[in-house]
Amino acid sequence: MELRDFLIRIKIGTTFGIKKQSQIYQTVRDQPELSISEWVHTSPLIADEQRSDLVNYLHSSKLKRKIHENEQNGRILTIADPAYPDILREIYCPPTVLFYRGRLDLLQEPRMIAIVGARNMTRYGMATVKKLVPGLLEHQLVTVSGLARGVDAMTHQATVDGAGKTIAVIGNGLDVTYPKQNAVLQDQVQQTGLLLSEYAQGARPLISLNDVLEEVGLQR
Repeated sequence: MELRDFLIRIKIGTTFGIKKQSQIYQTVRDQPELSISEWVHTSPLIADEQRSDLVNYLHSSKLKRKIHENEQNGRILTIADPAYPDILREIYCPPTVLFYRGRLDLLQEPRMIAIVGARNMTRYGMATVKKLVPGLLEHQLVTVSGLARGVDAMTHQATVDGAGKTIAVIGNGLDVTYPKQNAVLQDQVQQTGLLLSEYAQGARPLISLNDVLEEVGLQR
């Protein structure tokens, strides 16, 4: 089987968690001679009652359309690709498939710094980001954050405003903007930096009631 294609089908066509996806990758990469059908029907990682339905869906036109939609929505990177960063391979249960828009080459930058903080940013947090980020950019560091409200968003914005390099790792599909007030910033990041996600098109973030109220302009 074509490993890259198989990983994408598993990612988009199943609800398997990241741990199971990683286990599947570890077993499949050493069995390139097997077809998708052969692997599904013989793998101990797949329950007997799931095998036939899974094989049918992995070969279905419906799944092919979903994959095509994701490819149109952005680009896809798998752990089988040479561009997959080596440092990410070393973590526990590395994501087997990533979706992205923008400059994938930023993942190969040798100097990165992650900055995350409170959504309800204090004056101290704001002052710290304003003071810290310009110095980081002077030393050619790539800023990495989560595009959330507060410290995350301010880190990305300060980097973009300073013509620096930034990577936003988001908890939803590339076609989803969260929070809504970061729509312009999200577009700026994907145009000049890198927007990265473990989640396929249409995936919504898991948010609290407070988040929902704030999204519609109410405070709890």
